[in-house]
Amino acid sequence: MPTDRRESLLALYPKIFCDSANGTLQPRCGIACGDGWYRLIERLCACVQSLADHRHLPQPRAVQVKEKLGGLRFYWDGISDERVAAMTQYAETLSLHVCEVCGAPGALVQDDCLRTRCELRRDTRA
Repeated sequence: MPTDRRESLLALYPKIFCDSANGTLQPRCGIACGDGWYRLIERLCACVQSLADHRHLPQPRAVQVKEKLGGLRFYWDGISDERVAAMTQYAETLSLHVCEVCGAPGALVQDDCLRTRCELRRDTRA
């Protein structure tokens, strides 16, 4: 994911993605996936943060966000709330139908590994 998109997520959801050390926000997790899933990640974070803020849920913290086996994987630190788990599973399932590169409708493609790509980017490795 491009740096500007990653920085945008850190700025929008500092409680999810950052630790506060000496009054500055330090990223606490890596985001290693394509730009096409930015919207899925942003919407998941918005829903989870809203749930935490309005339902007095302990603050969810991201540990890792990445692509694995062609789909989005979002790992939380010690989350036991079934609503967060369900929202995360939904976003991960949706990612299998969204091109990781551009965000257009896509499908799993298998070449040397599994990737989720739109028709236009089906043969690209980016």
